Amino acid sequence: MNRVSTGSPVLDSVLDGGFPAGSLVAVTGPLGSGKTVFAANWIYNGVGRLGCSGLYVSFVERRKSFFENMRGLGLDFEGLERAGRFRFLEMVTVREIGIPAVFEQIIREISDVKASMLVIDSFSA
Repeated sequence: MNRVSTGSPVLDSVLDGGFPAGSLVAVTGPLGSGKTVFAANWIYNGVGRLGCSGLYVSFVERRKSFFENMRGLGLDFEGLERAGRFRFLEMVTVREIGIPAVFEQIIREISDVKASMLVIDSFSA
């Protein structure tokens, strides 16, 4: 079975090399537990180191804030975006456009960037 690295060597060893390719993984926990950082590190590793393409959909954080926060952790998402292999989709104002339109936009973005990795942050938003 093909596996996708989590970005953490310790977690990869526990998971026999990472997440099963093509799987859906839900990361849950209380506010401030590191879900966003974990998801960002996972997609950054996949896009930056493994050559995948990815889409990060955020219902909670604005693009500028996300890029600045991640840059502070040493993750240059802007560079990956310039290379055409990563896209950040800011959906903070989702209530204004409606759920069906949100799904249509996410599907379009997945197709445009040919994303093999997808993060949706967060379902609770």
